[in-house]
Amino acid sequence: MALIKCPECGRQVSDQAAACPECGYPIRKVEYKSVTVSHRLGGGYGGKDEYQRLLSEGWQVVDERLEESENDDGEVYAVHWHYKLQK
Repeated sequence: MALIKCPECGRQVSDQAAACPECGYPIRKVEYKSVTVSHRLGGGYGGKDEYQRLLSEGWQVVDERLEESENDDGEVYAVHWHYKLQK
């Protein structure tokens, strides 16, 4: 991490900051990714390895949502975790 001069107001700000805390000028572009981890009940996971890889690369979860899949009888047969990550 290094301190840089904000191009807008001149204040010293971290080069890792999304925006200058003084004037709000964007310092670095925030990236977003979405990943879904699915678990079929009685079976395995899908998407788990990608999710864990992104976390190990420094991505952070900013939103998550749980969704269930049901068969025609209304029984849940799979669950899906939808994650929004940012870096």
